[in-house]
Amino acid sequence: MIEGVYLDGIASGIKSNGKKDLGYIFVPDACASACVLTQNACRAAPVLITEKHKKLGRFKAVFFNSGNANMLTGSTGFETAQKMQQVAAESLGLSLEAVAIASTGKIGELLDLDTVNAGAFRLFQSLETQDFEACMTAMLTTDLLNKSTYQSATINGQKIEVAGMAKGSGMIEPNMATMLAFLVTNVAIEPEMLQQIFSQAVSDTFNMISVDSDTSTNDTALIISRPARTINWDDADQFKRYYNVVYQACRDLAIQIVRDGEGMTKLMHVTVRQAPNAALGQQIVKSIINSPLVKTALHGGDPNWGRIIAAAGKAPGASAGVRVDCIELRIANTLVFQSGEPIAINTPVLRKELQESDTVAIDLALGCGTVDVEGWGTDLSKTYIDINVAYT
Repeated sequence: MIEGVYLDGIASGIKSNGKKDLGYIFVPDACASACVLTQNACRAAPVLITEKHKKLGRFKAVFFNSGNANMLTGSTGFETAQKMQQVAAESLGLSLEAVAIASTGKIGELLDLDTVNAGAFRLFQSLETQDFEACMTAMLTTDLLNKSTYQSATINGQKIEVAGMAKGSGMIEPNMATMLAFLVTNVAIEPEMLQQIFSQAVSDTFNMISVDSDTSTNDTALIISRPARTINWDDADQFKRYYNVVYQACRDLAIQIVRDGEGMTKLMHVTVRQAPNAALGQQIVKSIINSPLVKTALHGGDPNWGRIIAAAGKAPGASAGVRVDCIELRIANTLVFQSGEPIAINTPVLRKELQESDTVAIDLALGCGTVDVEGWGTDLSKTYIDINVAYT
């Protein structure tokens, strides 16, 4: 963990199974923050409260719970979220605008304020704890795996770092997913620039994953920076290299979320190349990774290239950039379609390769531009259905 960052997590009783469910991250000398929240029009109370202060870019802490989304809980739920922010601010000696809050879990159940308050009293007993694993575990709901990242680079002769953690397993199609992602970095930066960098990184990573095409009401991605290192922001090369560190951290967490997708057995890595622009490339990637027919074919190890091309063709705006006679499609590095015609392949061999692999690469070249875009999705299994018919 980056020096000067304090964090912890405990079991407060929000979850009936006794697992950790309340945590915080605290950066006392933070100079800037950036935040990207769900694009779902129906937003949970914690999202609304965090959104109120995000433009200031001055968050020094995030206080969060799992096991209860505090969503669709009316005025009582909103008041609970406000008081949750207040107790964290008072415990950490911060103003309200310096504390972000987040919740994840079941929708429609009231979050018990007495449980939160009692948990906060224990959680904030020591403000110098650095228990990364406890904090990370306190985020989880249906996740099977912890998700963390650490990226660094030498820029301007200094070690620049980005560390972070995330949760998410189902209801994943961020525009942002039931997803929380908290990152910390160690560079002096203004909030506006950090927001610019983080928003682009989120767009290129978290917003390019999908497990089930459902967008959560509680998505929160947050990065906080402490001014331990300096970068010459007027130097285009230094700016680009710093962006790449943030991007790699977000990319790493995004892929881990997909790999932990509910019921998943295979990771789908889709690259759309030679698109006329990034927007169309992203739409086509999303159309492929969200296609139920592509996802079920992937689960069975079926190299059904027709479903992939059909999914690309139905993407919004595809008529402006998809020409069948220009397409070149590879599945697991095997060329299956080119210049408007299928390529003769050894289907049983490719099927066996897909069935035995836990990662399948799909590479679609449009032949009508110079922009490359990537995204990640999962197969669709019976286990996913079993998990989600019994969630409540």
